[in-house]
Amino acid sequence: MSGIVRAIRSGDVKVVENEMRKPGFCVNSPATGGRTPLHHAIDAGKIEVCKFLVNKGADVDLEDEGECTPLYIAILKNNKKIAQWLLEMGADKKGKSPDGDKYVECAEDEEMKALFK
Repeated sequence: MSGIVRAIRSGDVKVVENEMRKPGFCVNSPATGGRTPLHHAIDAGKIEVCKFLVNKGADVDLEDEGECTPLYIAILKNNKKIAQWLLEMGADKKGKSPDGDKYVECAEDEEMKALFK
């Protein structure tokens, strides 16, 4: 696991900020596993890190190597708070899963589904 991913998973924004200062860092480049730092932050449920990364230019609609957007990861994790925030940040609510399913079809509970109607 790379230093930036460890920092993200810790949830410590200051540590993430320090990792981002390293030469060659790009907020929208894959960190590990073909996922950007924002994908990792959403996977870990670290909304404060997500906010920091978007403030630093992270693209809320950028797909990882598996064609998963940050919003799709929030749906898979059933993290309504992050999903709602991503939508507020301009994420495309009409996106689709890597299998071509609409986001509303991927959501498991009614509260999450309601975000996409």
